[in-house]
Amino acid sequence: MHDKVNQFLLKPFHLMNHTKFNSNNAKSAVGISDMRSLIETCESLQGSGHAEQAAQLYGDWLADEQQAHSPLVWFNYGALLQSLGNLTGAMAAYEQCLRLKPGFRWVFAVFARLVLNS
Repeated sequence: MHDKVNQFLLKPFHLMNHTKFNSNNAKSAVGISDMRSLIETCESLQGSGHAEQAAQLYGDWLADEQQAHSPLVWFNYGALLQSLGNLTGAMAAYEQCLRLKPGFRWVFAVFARLVLNS
């Protein structure tokens, strides 16, 4: 199973079968320039019943190589994918989060629980 997770880590932005964006134009497609606005917008979308749109927004944001280095965004993306039932995508996002910040204990616990339950 970990081979599949590692395979997805190579292309983590396509886990939800969303429209593919070239990393050079992902930021313009998203239209949000800072992490705080991204998270607030995604939380608002989730709160209003538009979790799929929030997942799309996270995926688009993370498709930009310059912005794909935030463990917090990867964690939030993983939690959202998990809530949508995309466990493979969630595990890949959590694993990427841990690669960026190995000492992130909370995500390690969530990731471990997800792996054990799958």
